[in-house]
Amino acid sequence: MAPLISLHEVTYRYGDGTTALNRLSLSIERGERLALIGANGSGKSTLFLCLIGILKPAEGSICFEGKPVQRHKAGLLELRKKVGMIFQDPDAQLFCLDVYQEVAFGPSNLGWGRDMVKAKAEEAMRRTDVYHLRDKAPHFLSYGQKKRVAAASVLVMEPEALLFDEPTAGLDPQHAKEMMDFIGGLDAAVCLSTHDMDLAFGWADRVAVLKDGNLLAQGDPPSVFKDAETLEKAALYQPMTLRLYRFMQEQNLLPHTACPPRSVDALLKLFPSPPAGGSRRLF
Repeated sequence: MAPLISLHEVTYRYGDGTTALNRLSLSIERGERLALIGANGSGKSTLFLCLIGILKPAEGSICFEGKPVQRHKAGLLELRKKVGMIFQDPDAQLFCLDVYQEVAFGPSNLGWGRDMVKAKAEEAMRRTDVYHLRDKAPHFLSYGQKKRVAAASVLVMEPEALLFDEPTAGLDPQHAKEMMDFIGGLDAAVCLSTHDMDLAFGWADRVAVLKDGNLLAQGDPPSVFKDAETLEKAALYQPMTLRLYRFMQEQNLLPHTACPPRSVDALLKLFPSPPAGGSRRLF
């Protein structure tokens, strides 16, 4: 079966001649969680804009379910029903007078019946915890609320793939956790870009490393993040959980046969329980 989305040797150049994507080949499988990691200027956002048809590659091809994406109006409209993007800056995609209109805008423009639009919009608002804001102007919402409204405006279209550009950027720890909990509960394939290596390590099924528009590496998180040389080339770092895990092995605090944990909680569970009345101390 063909991947849900596939790119084959895609190249994109900006007007000043900068090559943002360089013969890049990558796929997104049905239902998977893919994290794109790379420094600023590595090509992550450009890749997303190509995937939703805003930018047109100079070379290469993009396919959805094995079929090339059609660049005419009807083809791009069909693509955007199936692939939705939540921008890093929610103000870039919020423009209606209130939250309900914002969420209902997409399906209304597809000609859905009034009752269906209302039902789907209310469902999307509830799923993103913004239903109580339905009559509020997006302009007056907090940054985190705006992000959730932007997510609702895409989720309402019931896309098969969702692209999140830096979903936790600008959010405090509690709202960042809420956003990732929301993303983790989605049924669609999800591809997100992030500078947070611990997030990518703990969340993703697969990680792709970009640098200057090139794909340096891809694979499961433990395999990618143990490659310190590739991470250094991409100006990235190993997740704190993995660094602590390796340090503890070097200090003989953990067996060398243990599988790398993907979170601090998983790391702590590798230690034996303290005796009754005692406390767990790492050092």
